[in-house]
Amino acid sequence: MSGAPTRRELGQLLGAGLLGGAAAACGQEPEEETSDGRTLVASLKELGDGDSIDFEYPEGHAAFVAKLGVSAEGGLGPDADIVAFHKACPHMGCPIFPDADTLGKGEFGPCVCHFSRFDLRMSGRQIEGRATQRLVRVNLELEGGELYATGIEGVPFGEAPTDG
Repeated sequence: MSGAPTRRELGQLLGAGLLGGAAAACGQEPEEETSDGRTLVASLKELGDGDSIDFEYPEGHAAFVAKLGVSAEGGLGPDADIVAFHKACPHMGCPIFPDADTLGKGEFGPCVCHFSRFDLRMSGRQIEGRATQRLVRVNLELEGGELYATGIEGVPFGEAPTDG
């Protein structure tokens, strides 16, 4: 980069800094990976309607698990309302922060850069804004009241898709 950074470069730097700071500020212990490759992210008893818990999955990618209080496509738990997604907007990787008011409606956003909002009840589908892709979804398994991350659906912002 020569000269002054462009608006796009500043947005990406701001987004990366905010996401990194948010992950550090959450002060959580590192997630525990099990012998079968799953990562423990939360317990059902920790989540009430509209609550979310931050974690990283895979390592270095800010994510959250939330209990929406309304059923969701692919949701887990007794009410099929527990979902997990990355916090980076798929448009430019800018951060999005969970908030109980919007989570309780099954929504997520707005993105701090271009105000994209997403419907968590419909697998993270974009509602409005500049994003053209769904949020990256974190696949979850529920076993004995514990929630485990097992994989992702989608390509995290800034990573090239692979064939394989």
